[in-house]
Amino acid sequence: ATKIGTRNTLVLGGILLSFTIPLCAFAPTYLTFVASILLLGVINSIYDVAMNSHACVIEIERKKTLMPSFHALFSIGGLIGASAVAVLLSD
Repeated sequence: ATKIGTRNTLVLGGILLSFTIPLCAFAPTYLTFVASILLLGVINSIYDVAMNSHACVIEIERKKTLMPSFHALFSIGGLIGASAVAVLLSD
């Protein structure tokens, strides 16, 4: 993120995540599944760090504390997403 910038890291990470998730779902063997899950974890971790770093950049630019709001909205989004999937799977 320091070399290419947080915004570019987020874009690249999002693209890589969109390819890695289906790779996990359609892994033909146990070994490729484990490798794809490991790759997903690495990419997701890099994406998470870049997301927090970019939030810090935004805080500095706006001279305002925003990180708690970002984390709260991330958690609320996770709850809404999990709830929606639970409702869809309950039928």
